[in-house]
Amino acid sequence: TRVDTVGGDTKRYFVPLGARGLRAPETLARVNALGIIRTAPGEEAEQIQFRLGRRERFRVAPPSGADLAVPATLAPTLRAMARRWTGSAKGTARQLEAIQARLRTDFKYSLSCKRPPRKDPVIDFLTKNRQGHCEYFASAMALLARSRGIPARVVSGYLVHERNALGGHHVVRERNAHSWVEAWVRERWQTYDPTPPSALEVSSSEMGTAAALWDLFATRVGEAWRWITSLTAAHVAGAVSVLFVFWVLLRLWRRRRQRAE
Repeated sequence: TRVDTVGGDTKRYFVPLGARGLRAPETLARVNALGIIRTAPGEEAEQIQFRLGRRERFRVAPPSGADLAVPATLAPTLRAMARRWTGSAKGTARQLEAIQARLRTDFKYSLSCKRPPRKDPVIDFLTKNRQGHCEYFASAMALLARSRGIPARVVSGYLVHERNALGGHHVVRERNAHSWVEAWVRERWQTYDPTPPSALEVSSSEMGTAAALWDLFATRVGEAWRWITSLTAAHVAGAVSVLFVFWVLLRLWRRRRQRAE
């Protein structure tokens, strides 16, 4: 899989947790302990390539104490709720699945929601105004998992679903920003998404013909522009020299042709 950045954040690469064989042809990719892939200083994240699978290098570090932290003022409410939701579920994976299922079925996705100014927004989301956007769902699941002793963290990135059939590629836009959860299960980080699937465009959708043509045109223009701006002075001088030699040879050929006539 190849990811080309055409706008937005040009200092970070966005790849799934299960990405191996990472390769950034035009620069160096730096990976920190959280698995965040950044560019070298002064460089931009124009392209990265990878294969799907477990990473053999640049593995995300095991959890730390921060991945179990729960604010003391929220802990009693979260622990009681987590115990009720997980019930008789045995094992880390099943407890996480129970929390995820409860959030997906009993809560509503909404981009507009009001919270009391003096109440913790996650507690308000869980106990009273049960609607919110993906960050509320992810934050709630991470805190509930931590209250059960399961290391968890909130992850932000993009949800990929829009496909350009003419170009054979997917298009990811800023409006596709999304948050989900990574939890430590069976000695590795695994992805969970508690946001109701019905609220998200989770299935691949084809772009209309006109939109696909425009996107393909813009993509090719962007590629051409990046190639032009990547040229050095030596490249330009070489191109000019080749054109000059071609021009001289063309004039000589025309003169010979005129004399022959």
